[in-house]
Amino acid sequence: MAKQTVNPGRINNLEMMNQYKQMSMASSMLKIGKSKRKYEIHLSSKSKKLVGTLAKEMKKQMAGQLGEKHTEGIKLFLDYLELECAVIKKPKVKMTKEEKTKAKKSTKVKANTPEILKVSFEELDFLKTSVSSSVTEMNKMTFKWYSLLKKLSLRLSRKQIHILLKEIKK
Repeated sequence: MAKQTVNPGRINNLEMMNQYKQMSMASSMLKIGKSKRKYEIHLSSKSKKLVGTLAKEMKKQMAGQLGEKHTEGIKLFLDYLELECAVIKKPKVKMTKEEKTKAKKSTKVKANTPEILKVSFEELDFLKTSVSSSVTEMNKMTFKWYSLLKKLSLRLSRKQIHILLKEIKK
């Protein structure tokens, strides 16, 4: 990378912060996949589904770059997230009414049981920064007054991502 000269009198704090974030994100992207996954994130099932969809969307956005050598760790991490967060549907089994009542009485399922996702520190940092940057980009979006459905869906997805961010930061 070529060296850039910067006039210190013309740069403001916002530009400095943006460059710092870009450099830290680039360095963390290079470190992903090189350390052991020893940190645990406890997510609800809905948040886990959201992480899976975010991983799919990140893979779509980075499709051209994922074949390069410096992005192998990111590709492996996104594949891991997609695999861990995949929703497995059980095949339906036909039962009689008696068997259904017995099954309902015998099984006690807890609602919102936390599911564990293991990540390394660099992967956790990458996940936090990518989710928080998506929130900031969503806050910048503006719509016309007649785009009520888009506004509502954006507001809903913003709330879901805020909940996910809280669960990741715990």
